[in-house]
Amino acid sequence: MTAYLSHFQGEYIINASEQMKARPMKPLLDVLNYLNTKIEFLEKEGYLPIKMIGSPFESGEIELLSDQSSQYLSALLLSGNLYRQFKIRPKGKEIAKSYIAMTLKMIDTFGGRASFEDGEYIVRHSEYTAQEYIIEPDVSSACYFYAIAALTGGSVTVKNVHLSSIQGDIKFLNILKQLGCEVIETTQGVQVNGKSKGKYNGIEVDMNDCSDQTMTLVALAIFAESPTYINNENI
Repeated sequence: MTAYLSHFQGEYIINASEQMKARPMKPLLDVLNYLNTKIEFLEKEGYLPIKMIGSPFESGEIELLSDQSSQYLSALLLSGNLYRQFKIRPKGKEIAKSYIAMTLKMIDTFGGRASFEDGEYIVRHSEYTAQEYIIEPDVSSACYFYAIAALTGGSVTVKNVHLSSIQGDIKFLNILKQLGCEVIETTQGVQVNGKSKGKYNGIEVDMNDCSDQTMTLVALAIFAESPTYINNENI
């Protein structure tokens, strides 16, 4: 919403819950300010709530620090269709690329035009088309239950979660396979069977594509029979 409002002439106040007020917004707001959106912080600098005055224009080309959160990039990609053409050059190591891939797929599904070319994200002017869209279950939450199967040596099936999911955390199931779990696609949903008696060895793994599950693996690592090494400096 913040990114979209920057495209429209007018004055807007964006308030937030106490939890949202604690989330840093500066990387996104710095970009919007560069694009000539006037922003006034109503409480703490770099955080909501804010007052903003939008300033529409035809095209844009920006650099965005991409080593903090994929959500800023997703916001700009989703709203970039309002420009004639919009280019985003990520700086730093991109994190959670799977979520950006999900954003690009959704844009395409609704008739938008966004792509990654020669190190830049390019969004071209388009009109989104309303349609029916099936919202997938939250795979991030489902992974906690799948972890129980690994820990106990039991079996867990989460309905309507499928291996074809475009959510990044579906890759956590590959990590469970490395722990020795069996992962089965069923008509109801993905089923995970843990090893007998919940015995498993630690692993070495890069969790950049499913970083939200880092602490889930940490909880499992405590009970592993050998050390676990979680790599990627952006976690």
